[in-house]
Amino acid sequence: SAQITKRYVAEDIIGEQIIGVVNFPPRRIAGFNSEVLVLRGIPEKGDVVLLKPDIKLPDGTPIG
Repeated sequence: SAQITKRYVAEDIIGEQIIGVVNFPPRRIAGFNSEVLVLRGIPEKGDVVLLKPDIKLPDGTPIG
C-alpha cells in the first residue's frame, strides 16, 4: 500500500532499514491492514522515495 513499486522491488529492500512510525491503531488502506506509517519523499505524483538512515541504527531506534 506504500506504492513504492516505481523505484523498488521487494528483493532489493529486504533487510534494508527504512524510517517508519509504528504503534498506530490498525487501519484499512488500499485494501490492506496497516499498522505502520512508512516515511517517504514524494518528488512527483506516483513516485515515492523511502527515507533511510545513512548509517546502521539499532532496529526500533526512536526518531525525533
